[in-house]
Amino acid sequence: MIEIPPTIDQGVATLIAAGLALAGVIIGLIVSQVIEFLRISREAKIRQKEKIVDRMIAAHEAVIEAADFMMTTALLDNVENLPEDADNPVRGVGIVTSVQLYEAWMLQFKRVHSQQMWLSSKVLKEVYFTQDYSVNLYGLMKTMSESELETLSVVVMKDFIKQSGILREESVAFITKKAINLELDINPKRWHKYKKEVTIKRLQETRLFKTYLNNSDSQPDVKV
Repeated sequence: MIEIPPTIDQGVATLIAAGLALAGVIIGLIVSQVIEFLRISREAKIRQKEKIVDRMIAAHEAVIEAADFMMTTALLDNVENLPEDADNPVRGVGIVTSVQLYEAWMLQFKRVHSQQMWLSSKVLKEVYFTQDYSVNLYGLMKTMSESELETLSVVVMKDFIKQSGILREESVAFITKKAINLELDINPKRWHKYKKEVTIKRLQETRLFKTYLNNSDSQPDVKV
C-alpha cells in the first residue's frame, strides 16, 4: 500500500513561507540595487561623454573661427602682374598682404593645432594640410617685397577660398551631426595626416604651387 505522508506541521509551514518571502525581498533588493547601479553608471558615462563632446565642439568652433579669419579680404590698388582671372575690383587675402599679419594668423592657427586631440579625423587631416600649405606659403612670403606680397595675395585667393570652405564645412558637419548624437570621433592611435604623396599632389594643384613654386627648374622643395 502507498503510505500517505504526514501532514506538515503548521509552524514549519509558517517558517518556510516566511523564509521564502524574505528570500524574495532580498532578491528583489539585490536586483533593484543592480539596476540602480547600472543606471547611475550609464548616466555617469553619458555625462563624461557630454564633457568630451563639449571639448570637441569648442575645438571645431576654433577651426571655424580660423577659417573665417583666412577669408578676410583687402581691396588693392595698382597691383602688378595680376592673373587673368583676377576679380575687379581687385581683392586679395588680407593676411597675405603682410608677413606680420600672416604670422599673427599662424599663431592663431597654432592654437587650433594645440587642440588636435579633440578634432574629428577628417578635420584634423585638413588642419594638417592647411598647416603644410601655410609653411610653404610663409617661406615664399619672406622673400617678397610689399608689392609682390599684394600680387601673391590675389593669386592665392582661390586657394584660401577652397581650403577655408573645406575646414568650415567639415567642422560644421561634425557639430551638426556627430556632436548632436554624442558620437565620438577620436582615437589616440589614428594617423593625423594624409599620406605624403596625397599631400604633395594636393599642394601642387594649388594656385600657390602652379604660379610660383612649380616654376623652378628643378622639382619644387615641398615642405610637408
